[in-house]
Amino acid sequence: MGLVFFVIILIGGGTPEAPRATSILALVLGFFYLVFFFLVSEVLRLLIAIESNTRKKVGSLPE
Repeated sequence: MGLVFFVIILIGGGTPEAPRATSILALVLGFFYLVFFFLVSEVLRLLIAIESNTRKKVGSLPE
């Protein structure tokens, strides 16, 4: 998403300095969003794996 905004703002009009600074900011924020959502998805994946590994099977005999 940040890469898309980076390209759109960089190509867009306006003063030479403002779009460049704004597009770099969009690129940096997009990178942080990518890392944040990746971290959230990995934590959720680990929690689901832990829950499925600790769930007791119904009808199984203790060993």
